[in-house]
Amino acid sequence: MEKEEFIEREIINFENQMDPECAAQSKRENKVSKIVGIKFESKQVPKTFEGREYSYFTTLDLKEGDIVECITKFGPSIGMVTTINIPEEKIEKIREYMKNISVKYNKESYLKGQIVVEEVAK
Repeated sequence: MEKEEFIEREIINFENQMDPECAAQSKRENKVSKIVGIKFESKQVPKTFEGREYSYFTTLDLKEGDIVECITKFGPSIGMVTTINIPEEKIEKIREYMKNISVKYNKESYLKGQIVVEEVAK
């Protein structure tokens, strides 16, 4: 990973931890966010994605099956997009807890055991 890419990811990770109500912390321009569903990679069987689906915001152009890095309360985790275009009404009760997807990986490379960043949210 190149230095600029690393710095950009760290900025995004920091922003995911910011208080959304605090105007002093917001410095990025507002882009239209989409809501997607993610299933996380199994700890027991790597490269498989199962379990409960979690909702995330993203400005990335994602489709079902894409591999992404998601921020969780335990730190960054790998997930697969399982649902796209989730309506706002479905997330009303959890909206304030949702985080952003900031990194999309190349799926073929990831499944072969290599981490290749395909897109980083700006």
